[in-house]
Amino acid sequence: MTALPVVSNTDSRPRRRRSWWRSLGWGVGTVLVSLNLVLFCQARALTHFQRGVPRLPKVEELSMGQRLWFSLLGPPLGRPENEKTPADYRLEFTTETVAVRPGIELEVWRLPAVEPRGTVLLLHGYSESKARMLPDALIFHELGYTAVLVDFRGSGGSTASHTSLGVDEAEDVAAVWSTLAREHEPRILCGRSMGSVAALRAMALHEVRPTAAILESPFDRLTTAIRRRCELVGIPATPISELLCVWGGVQHGFNPFTHNATDYAREVECPVLLLRGERDTRVQESDLQSIAVEFPRPPLCETFPGAGHDSCCRHDRDRFESVVRDFLQTLEGPDGFHGGTRHVE
Repeated sequence: MTALPVVSNTDSRPRRRRSWWRSLGWGVGTVLVSLNLVLFCQARALTHFQRGVPRLPKVEELSMGQRLWFSLLGPPLGRPENEKTPADYRLEFTTETVAVRPGIELEVWRLPAVEPRGTVLLLHGYSESKARMLPDALIFHELGYTAVLVDFRGSGGSTASHTSLGVDEAEDVAAVWSTLAREHEPRILCGRSMGSVAALRAMALHEVRPTAAILESPFDRLTTAIRRRCELVGIPATPISELLCVWGGVQHGFNPFTHNATDYAREVECPVLLLRGERDTRVQESDLQSIAVEFPRPPLCETFPGAGHDSCCRHDRDRFESVVRDFLQTLEGPDGFHGGTRHVE
């Protein structure tokens, strides 16, 4: 009888191992590609405004279903519009247009003081318009300052439909600042959140030289700002925040890891007033302190108890006015304005 050949299984085991590793590789690759595609869409959604889209509630007010949906597809970002004008506060004003570059024009409101003691340029925050700065402008106007409010590109009456979280907006600050050369001194920059960071970047990189700066809730680093947002939504901050920064930088043509208020602060020579709400979940006290230590001159820092990220002025108008008035008085000597050389302790 002829013996049957023996079939060995040793050759099939390496094939099964290679097949398993190949499947694992494809699975991991699919996950990574899908994650980056989602985050690319997220970055675009967070930096491009859409007309006719209602304003989203705060991140803290979103339901779990909304957070999950927006985490996958990105939140629709309604274009910030000016729902009020200075006329609603019975203030006289003029509307002007400032050209930044071809295709980019900014709408500006100018609220002239009767006997100007100086000029203040007010800069709004992310996903806002200049109308949000009207309560602040009213206080400066009452203190005798001409108030100038600007819509950053993509907001209100300005052109374009995107934001770059303070990078391109610094160019907007510089463009409007150049129109204030003949305005009364002292000339002050006053920004909130993204507007504060745009002001710092304009001072550091665009040769904007104000007499003083009032900066409310600036983020210390863009990566920190995105990380805080991830934490509020309840998604892993690492590596999502870093990848969001990467894709946002790719879409807008800048290095997101160098967009840091801590670096800009080192180039700021003027007196600075730093403001923050005690309950601000987006800019924590440690974030503000990391900026404060970088200024060549120690800034004056004020915390508003009970206030969040929205507006210290809206939360406590009387205290805001008192703090601002005292700060502005440090810019004056017995004979009047001294060119902003006084040191703020």
